[in-house]
Amino acid sequence: MKAIKAFRVLIAVNLLLLATLAMADSLQVGGPVTGTTLTIKDSALTALNSGWANGVTAYIDPYHGTLNGQSVVLFCIDPNHLDNAAPGGYNVNASVNGVGSNTLQALNLVGSVVPTSHTLSATALSAGFTTASDLYGGLAYLSQQLQGTSNTLLQQEYQAAIWQLADYTSTFGVVNAPAGFDLNLVSTFEHDAFTNRLTSGFSVLTDANEVANGKNAAQEYIILTPEPGSLMLCASSVLGFFLMRRRKLADLQ
Repeated sequence: MKAIKAFRVLIAVNLLLLATLAMADSLQVGGPVTGTTLTIKDSALTALNSGWANGVTAYIDPYHGTLNGQSVVLFCIDPNHLDNAAPGGYNVNASVNGVGSNTLQALNLVGSVVPTSHTLSATALSAGFTTASDLYGGLAYLSQQLQGTSNTLLQQEYQAAIWQLADYTSTFGVVNAPAGFDLNLVSTFEHDAFTNRLTSGFSVLTDANEVANGKNAAQEYIILTPEPGSLMLCASSVLGFFLMRRRKLADLQ
């Protein structure tokens, strides 16, 4: 009985891992994981509220979230829109590895969103990015780095790099930067993002009504998902356990 229970647990774990890679359409955004903030400004935020011309203090990544009933960790890659914290959540398009025409950056390039610039940010172009999917790979890499450090200042600098790369209005800036904040290091992170951009292991969550909602669309997020190799390893462990269990039962007969 213990072996059967263990087998069921392994099956459940693998189903949960596979679910994180599935296309999902219902997102609920919770609170920030830490209380760290950064004061920022850009033209899109000012357009949303003229009182924000001198900056908006925002919590930085990551955020708690629920995607189709499963807990996820969210990384905000969109400084141009506001968080949608509606209790019932909202619909999103999930673009695996940032590929597809439904992402905010892709929609901007074709001029379908508000605001729009028809180009990647000046910072992204300077770092070497030429496509929306590559840029998302870079943003996913920076999200990994942010998640991997407990240093508050580094977290703020990684977040600034993420938002500056993603701000296709090219007006992003940090206001009243915290002591020790290093703009040169932020620039280094931005170029590192291009060199180390991911090609797998993440999904981009974009407001499904991005175009219709215009400037009031919700923020765009990245979630980091298990690499295919990790899934194969877990699947192999389940298969191995199953075959071992069958052999043991056969020996008893």
